[in-house]
Amino acid sequence: MALGVPEIWCYGGGKLQVFVLNQAEYIEMQTSSTFGNLPVIEGILQFLQFSLTEGSSTARRAFRQWVREALAQ
Repeated sequence: MALGVPEIWCYGGGKLQVFVLNQAEYIEMQTSSTFGNLPVIEGILQFLQFSLTEGSSTARRAFRQWVREALAQ
């Protein structure tokens, strides 16, 4: 059953999954329709690991900068 939310992200066991709503059914995708071609799954996992060593505030700032730079290209 679809929730009606265009995109759902699920994280567990060190894995991030992105599901996109397609005709009342969620399909697992390798990219986020919200972020286009940005490798957001790999990026988020990388920054989650980074937050364990550098702290969440530093990781959030670095992630925002990474997104800005990637979208500017």
